Amino acid sequence: QDDLIAPPAQIVAPGAGAITLRFVLPDGCKLNADAPSRFEFNSEDTAIILPVESMMGSINDVIVTIPTELVVGMDTLYGLLEVYYCAADAATLCYIDRVRVEAAVTVAAGAAGMEMVIERVITLP
Repeated sequence: QDDLIAPPAQIVAPGAGAITLRFVLPDGCKLNADAPSRFEFNSEDTAIILPVESMMGSINDVIVTIPTELVVGMDTLYGLLEVYYCAADAATLCYIDRVRVEAAVTVAAGAAGMEMVIERVITLP
C-alpha cells in the first residue's frame, strides 16, 4: 500500500503553469543516481492539461518542475512518485519511497500563481 499525499487545495491562474515537486530527503541521504526515480501524472478533468512529456518522466533532483497548461475550472491531479535514495556515505544502503498524489486544484482568473507545489518529506523506513 503506497502512502498518499493530499496537499491542501491549490488555486492557480490560467495559462502556462507548472507542477513543482519538492523532495526533502532524510539527513545524510541523497538521490540514487543509478536508479530510475520517476513520476507519473494524469488529471481527472480538463483544467490541467499535461503535455505528453509531463505525464511521466525522471526525478533526478530534489526539485523537479513539470510544465502544464492551465484552463479555468476545477480538477484533480493524480500522480505516482517513486524515489530511490541512499545513505550519502554508504551508497550500498538504499531505500525506495513510493507515494500516490491526489491534489485538488482550482484554476481561476486572477489567482496569484501558476505553480502547483507537491512536497514530499521522506523519512527512513
